[in-house]
Amino acid sequence: MTETKEPIILNAINRLSEQFINKLGTLSSSEWEAPSHCHMWATKDVVSHMIATTGFFLNSVTRALQGEELPPEGAPNPGVGSAATMGAGIASRAIQISETDFHNYNSMLETLRSMESDMAETFHSITAEQWNLGVYHPINKISIRDILYLKLMESVLHSWDVLHALDKNYRIESESASILTEVWTNPLLNRWFISPEEKFNTVTLDFHLSANSRMRIISWHGNLEIMKSSFEADGQADAEIYTDSSLFSLLITARLNLDEAIQTGIASVTGNRKAADKFHSWFKGA
Repeated sequence: MTETKEPIILNAINRLSEQFINKLGTLSSSEWEAPSHCHMWATKDVVSHMIATTGFFLNSVTRALQGEELPPEGAPNPGVGSAATMGAGIASRAIQISETDFHNYNSMLETLRSMESDMAETFHSITAEQWNLGVYHPINKISIRDILYLKLMESVLHSWDVLHALDKNYRIESESASILTEVWTNPLLNRWFISPEEKFNTVTLDFHLSANSRMRIISWHGNLEIMKSSFEADGQADAEIYTDSSLFSLLITARLNLDEAIQTGIASVTGNRKAADKFHSWFKGA
């Protein structure tokens, strides 16, 4: 990850936040109650989760700026949290917040708007040296810069969860999806959504996201490694999958199934088709 990307990421987060909040402001009561693409979450539950997550990010960054990177009292230690271990609690908490903490949708929307504004202001105040400060997160020992990437991931995915559920023409913008390749290939962050199979199979998959963007995923001895690559086809992969960065964001977070994407023609595969089927077992959602 390079420091020069931070203004680009900040602009993407601000743009997504503004678009999402503006759209929420036009929703009817039935659309606030409508199912999103998050399992068992309505639109209002996704919004309450985004409020909670942004609040967590803001608190962690504020504490890091004060020199505190240890877990708050009662919080799990860094390196133990993942979607698999914490997902159920996060899901129930989001529903609880949306049902009990807000009197109406407008109050929820205004809280999200305020939290997003505070988060943006805090990010924009970070100096070049401060981006490397350690910050608490149950996923791992990470930096404020990593929190920036996680915030973008949350904004991209949960905007899609709501807006695509309401409008099938909604798409994840390619610029933000391209930036997220930094998250998918960062071992400090990607353990959040990885669920490697227990069998000691060795499988290599190459993903062609564009003419200049490729990723390789290797499963070996119960481990999973995800890396960016500029290679041409070298014959080492069991299968090669052709898609784009926007669709890949949905595949790796288990919002779409690779097998279904191939069957419907929005992705294609060459090589060992059964090897490509392993992909779905590696990622359980985020």
